[in-house]
Amino acid sequence: RALQPVEEVGSPPLGGLPFGFTLWKSNKGTLMHETLTTPLPASWLASRLRLDGAEIERLRERGELIAVRQGDQGEWLYPAWQFGPRGAVPQGVRDAVRAAHAAGLADDRLIALLRRRVGLMGGGRFLDLLFEGRSDAVIDAIKASAATAS
Repeated sequence: RALQPVEEVGSPPLGGLPFGFTLWKSNKGTLMHETLTTPLPASWLASRLRLDGAEIERLRERGELIAVRQGDQGEWLYPAWQFGPRGAVPQGVRDAVRAAHAAGLADDRLIALLRRRVGLMGGGRFLDLLFEGRSDAVIDAIKASAATAS
């Protein structure tokens, strides 16, 4: 699929993205990020997307969001792939991250798995399934990947 930059993206909550964050549009009309690992600070998510900072923290603490600290005392940064339209975190994303943590799958291996194409004929990626409500297939792939690593 050819990707083209999106010049204007929706309503104000998506404006002013940090760190050179660029949204792209595929020929199927799907908005996606330039990279799956673009770090979004919790403070930005809370202020720009009007998300509840306490809820973001709860999801991280429960192992339902991947986050890394910027420095020893720094702010938590959340890879962009976890957030859907208007900053919502789909239940499928929460389930997949929790399943990966439970299976002992490292975050970088989870991201690599999510980038893989589903099936033999070049269908969508596992990440797409999370946003289509098909997290069961992703969770099965996570378990299989963790089992082969053991």
